[in-house]
Amino acid sequence: MENFKVGIIVPVYNSYPYFKKCIDSIINQTYKNIEICIVNDGSTDKDTLNFLKDIGDLDNRIVVINKPNGGSGSARNLGIDYFNNMKNATDHLSRDGGGLIM
Repeated sequence: MENFKVGIIVPVYNSYPYFKKCIDSIINQTYKNIEICIVNDGSTDKDTLNFLKDIGDLDNRIVVINKPNGGSGSARNLGIDYFNNMKNATDHLSRDGGGLIM
């Protein structure tokens, strides 16, 4: 069972205190073969943006994709595209530090 990689999509919009708690919970799970795709849906608050900027250094299983605000559904869909390696999700992504930045 540990050979299966689990992809987790976390859409984020201006929710630092809850978002940090969520990420801490995911990282501390006993099953370690995971990749976490955080899709920042155009957050504007300073705490969320600062945490997102540094989170790639926290754990190498974390990928951050930034996009303009479009709602949680579009953020989840972009995360699904990322995990499915869909061309439209990765066309404009470049590796920057610990995560992918759009």
